[in-house]
Amino acid sequence: STDEPALMFGRLGRSRSDSGIIRCDKSFMLLLAEFEGRLEREGLKWMGVREISNTVHAFGVMGVTSKLLFDSVEKDAERIMSDGNPQDISNIAYAFAKLGEKRSVFFGAVNTERTSEMIGRMGKPQDISIILWSMATLGHDAATFSKIINRVDVAEKLVRNGTPQNIANTIWAMATLRLEANTLAKIIDRVDVAEKIVRHGTPQNIVNTFWAMSTLRHNAQVLAGLIDRQEVFKNIMKEDKRHNYFPMIVWAMNKQGHTAKFWRK
Repeated sequence: STDEPALMFGRLGRSRSDSGIIRCDKSFMLLLAEFEGRLEREGLKWMGVREISNTVHAFGVMGVTSKLLFDSVEKDAERIMSDGNPQDISNIAYAFAKLGEKRSVFFGAVNTERTSEMIGRMGKPQDISIILWSMATLGHDAATFSKIINRVDVAEKLVRNGTPQNIANTIWAMATLRLEANTLAKIIDRVDVAEKIVRHGTPQNIVNTFWAMSTLRHNAQVLAGLIDRQEVFKNIMKEDKRHNYFPMIVWAMNKQGHTAKFWRK
């Protein structure tokens, strides 16, 4: 049936810790060869968009590349955009980003008014953040998509229903691509949102958000004040040796013109 490849590769993709072993397994290699053989004969017309999405996502999780599959996805990009939903698109975008697959045709189809509007209207915060993060990671133009995200209704949905990681990844991507984010940035520096990020986010979420706000030269005085508390300082510094967060925070505090109590050289 059409969903068999997605089911089989999906099960394998859930075994993240064993992905290196799976990629070298003879049974997997035979399964992949059989799958690619059918792709070569028929393309993707025999698979639904959800099955395509789940299959590509599994490849991304396992670290498996397939030029034939990824080329086929680009050939079917318009069908994926018109028949798929935001989660289908985000699954594929995530896999391409994890594998370092540029895939300009696919991401170009994402960055259209019709698709961007659909994702902004129907997408969950996780879908929105993953897609934009993927585009920034691969260096793609996301001007059209970002305009939708920077709209009040979409930005409010992102901060209200999203996790600190969703918020951090989105504003990080906008800063990385140097995209306009004035509406989203103002909302992020609102007390309720800034407190959510600092209280419930990881040190990486907090640092990435503050770095992005400062890189884009947006006011983040509320966030700066919350970060410049002893308990937050100690929490972030626990992971500083691995990630070197301290100089990033000090730089951002200076950019914000915030006289820090704890974040000093």
